[in-house]
Amino acid sequence: MLSKIYPIKTALSPILCQNIGSSLVKNISFSLFCNKEITHSSKISVKKYAERNSNMIVRWIGNEDNKFTNAANVALSTILDFFESCEDDFSKKGFDIETSLSSGVLTVKIEKKGTYVINKQTPTRQIWVSSPLTGPIKFDQNLQNNDWVCSRNNQYLSDFLSKEISEILGKDVKFQF
Repeated sequence: MLSKIYPIKTALSPILCQNIGSSLVKNISFSLFCNKEITHSSKISVKKYAERNSNMIVRWIGNEDNKFTNAANVALSTILDFFESCEDDFSKKGFDIETSLSSGVLTVKIEKKGTYVINKQTPTRQIWVSSPLTGPIKFDQNLQNNDWVCSRNNQYLSDFLSKEISEILGKDVKFQF
């Protein structure tokens, strides 16, 4: 059973500490969970203190994670809108299309071609794409041009999707964020 929340100040930002007792904690957006109040010392970081005490569960969620989550959610919604806007083009080619977006996972089933699974990976701050044409590929956020880029081949997610869908539809299709 969740109980008292303790504020902890660090040099970087305030951190919240929540007493969890013996309860299982899932997806609660506090920066640090612990079973007792922690006083920050300049000699040891709160994170290191928690890591050294095995009776604590640690999950860090800072502003960067929130920025990533928001950007990834916008990207997934934009990709969903893109596939839905191409629905008539898929029908004309004889492909039924079924889309769903739930819990950060976008699934696009294209009849006779396969299924795209596009999801956000918060721990690595990436968007992962499983393509029925080319297999898996990972994209990192590129803040300079509001797109996502593959570190393996420097291909942008927008170009990747444009190329793949153009190939399926047999005509030039342009996707952009």
